[in-house]
Amino acid sequence: MTDEKLTEPVAIILACFLSISVYNVFEVIILIFTTFKRWQGLYFYSLLAATGGIISHSIGMVLKLYQLSSSNLLYNALILIGWSLVLYSRLYLLRLSSKDKARWVLYMIIADGIVCHTPGFVLVLGSANASDPTPYTLHFHTYEKSQLSIFFTQECFISGLYIYRAIALLRLRNAIKGHADRLLRHLLLVNIIIMIMDASLLGIEFAGFYNIETAYKSFVYSAKLKMEFAVLNDLMDLFRGGSDSQGRSIATGATPSSTPTATRPALPQQDPLDTVA
Repeated sequence: MTDEKLTEPVAIILACFLSISVYNVFEVIILIFTTFKRWQGLYFYSLLAATGGIISHSIGMVLKLYQLSSSNLLYNALILIGWSLVLYSRLYLLRLSSKDKARWVLYMIIADGIVCHTPGFVLVLGSANASDPTPYTLHFHTYEKSQLSIFFTQECFISGLYIYRAIALLRLRNAIKGHADRLLRHLLLVNIIIMIMDASLLGIEFAGFYNIETAYKSFVYSAKLKMEFAVLNDLMDLFRGGSDSQGRSIATGATPSSTPTATRPALPQQDPLDTVA
C-alpha cells in the first residue's frame, strides 16, 4: 500500500534485511526446541508465534515486492503480538507482585492488539476492493505510524517493568553472588539495545521509507528474539544460582536447588514458563 519506488540500492538493502531475518529465525527455532525441555507454556508458544510471524512477514514482503500479494498485515500482527507476549510471559520469571497484577499487562496486550490491528485489516480490505482505494491508502500511512508508536510504547513499558523487577531481585542476591552486578549490567544493556532498535524502527517509519521499514522490522524482531536467549541465560543464573549442574535451560522445569531462605529471593516451586496461562 505504497507508491514508493523500489530502486536497485533499496532492493539490495531489503534483500539483506530479509535474508538476515530468515537466518536469525531459523537459528532461533533451533534454540527454542533444544532449550525447552517441555514444549508448553505461554513463553514457549509466544516465541513460536513471533518466529512464525517473522518468517511469514519476510515471505509476504517478497511476494508484495513482486506484486504477488497486496499486504502482509496478518504476519505483521503475529510479530508484534507474539513479541509482546514474549515480554509478558518473561515477567513471570521475575514474579511481578502477583498473578492478578501481571494479568493486567496481558489485558493491555489484548486490547492494543484489537485496537491497533482491526483498523488495519479494514483499510487493507477497503484498498483491495474499493473502486477508489486512494482514501484507504492515505489513511493507511497514518494508521501505520500510530500503530507502531503504540506498540513501541507498550514494549518500552513492559521492558521497564522487567528491568525494575530485575534490579530488585539482583539487589537481594548481590551480597551472596559476586557476579550480580555484571548480570545486572548485561540485563540492562540487552533491554536498552532492544529499545534503541525499536526507536530506530519508529524513526524509519516516520521518515517515510515504507519499503525499508517493513524489511527492517523483520530484521529488528529477529535480532530481538536472538537477544531474548541471552536474557534467558541470565535469568537462569538469577533463579538457579548460576550453577552449571542445574542445566543450561531456564525452561527445563527443574525445581531450584534448596538453599537457606535468607540467601536467595523466594522463587516459584514450579517453572513459571510451564504454569503461566
